[in-house]
Amino acid sequence: MSNLVPVISQKDLENISLSQTGFGISLKAFHVAWNTDVSVKLLSNQRAGERDFRALLQEAANTQRLQCNHLLPLLGICQFQGFLGVATTWMHNGSLSLLIHDHELYPDLPVPLSIRILSDVATGLSYLHSLEPPVLHHNLKPSNVLLDLEYRAKISDFGQPAWRKQQLRAALHNCNSSSCWDLLCLSPEILQGGQFSQEGDVYSFGMMCWELLSRQKPLTGKKTLLRAITGICNGLRPGIEAAFIPNVPHRNRLVRLMLLCWHQEPHFRPGATGNILLNC
Repeated sequence: MSNLVPVISQKDLENISLSQTGFGISLKAFHVAWNTDVSVKLLSNQRAGERDFRALLQEAANTQRLQCNHLLPLLGICQFQGFLGVATTWMHNGSLSLLIHDHELYPDLPVPLSIRILSDVATGLSYLHSLEPPVLHHNLKPSNVLLDLEYRAKISDFGQPAWRKQQLRAALHNCNSSSCWDLLCLSPEILQGGQFSQEGDVYSFGMMCWELLSRQKPLTGKKTLLRAITGICNGLRPGIEAAFIPNVPHRNRLVRLMLLCWHQEPHFRPGATGNILLNC
């Protein structure tokens, strides 16, 4: 199966440019043979060996079989100057994180658009969890949700569990950048060294709901990431007092959904199958 995954080399690409930084590096490039723009996300800041390449090839093959309108399809894996990455379609409206936090570019964010985006994400997550065996995302957050020309949302960076665990370990040990605050999208059991699970993905969805509707990063009042993580592990969550999204239709249902999604006990969280947003 892995032989079906295209392997992209640097000679296949033109007009390569850095598009963003975070835990890794993301590039925009033009794929000559395919006549289209692609995004290449490098998975590590260290050069990869043959074993890493074969492992990624197998994980990519497992990911490529997944077909859903709200998942960003994997186009191939990339070997770029000794580094490994995954190539996907270039999404013209960037990430959900940009939509949420760039108030100059998006001074007003219509509530119907926000709800539609959350519904798109819920549909994609429902598809992943309905598979046999279920496919976990491991790191659902606004920067891993991308928007097409019509602002329809597609989940990216799903699957690839081995690489995701490696990135998480690196993030927990090197939290000098603001992007490390994205760790707050992870459930308390994962932050404490527990296993990834469907319930962990649901927790992340609840945190995404709050971040999108509030247009704020969670727990920014904490002076350090360590204090924020400690708070989450002890039951602290973002504020949902009366002043939170007071004019949003069905506000109470949305708040109830968030409370259930980020419940401290995983077994109290709702299942994602069947579109969690529509079932709230």
